[in-house]
Amino acid sequence: MKQEIRQDNKVILWDNGGSTMMIFRNLIGLNIKDKIEYRKYIKYVALPNGFKVGKVELWCDGELIEQGKITL
Repeated sequence: MKQEIRQDNKVILWDNGGSTMMIFRNLIGLNIKDKIEYRKYIKYVALPNGFKVGKVELWCDGELIEQGKITL
């Protein structure tokens, strides 16, 4: 099972069923409830690794599973 996180129709991160779902939920703030911690995660983890503020999508085996938004 190939999972991908995409932005602007480009694959930013992918794996074969590992932690992609957890990372996606971190990016859209579902796993990180504290706003300060969420901003730190975006600033120090997501942005340096190729993500940017805006729409983000989770795909599994070529099918769109979930959409969300990265904010600051």
